[in-house]
Amino acid sequence: MTAPILSVTDLKVWFDVRKPGAMPWVKPRSLKAVDGVSFELSAGETLGIVGESGCGKSTLARAVMQMVPIEDGRVVWLGDDLTGLDTRQMRKHRSQMQMIFQDSLASLNPRMTIGQIVAEPLKTHFPDLKAD
Repeated sequence: MTAPILSVTDLKVWFDVRKPGAMPWVKPRSLKAVDGVSFELSAGETLGIVGESGCGKSTLARAVMQMVPIEDGRVVWLGDDLTGLDTRQMRKHRSQMQMIFQDSLASLNPRMTIGQIVAEPLKTHFPDLKAD
């Protein structure tokens, strides 16, 4: 078995929530945008992050790319630990990584169920496939 090209372990991204100038003596609350996400991606695999609006999909992708501060966790790309690298250090890694954001208005057809949407390309490319 080969080592994964991307390994994310217990990734956490939290944002302090406080209105500017409002009660500076009150400790800010933390919004847990990403809380304990782990996954591995091997060569040749594609990972799709799916979820409702505001659930942290884009924040997760930005955290993997080190574009937002990480509260805790680890991101390893091709054996290199990216956690905490600065912009200059990340430049060479970002040239090998890519995020693709889908147009939310064109992503799902509201007249179809999720099952129908997922099954459509399978029916097209594998017409003899049985639903077992």
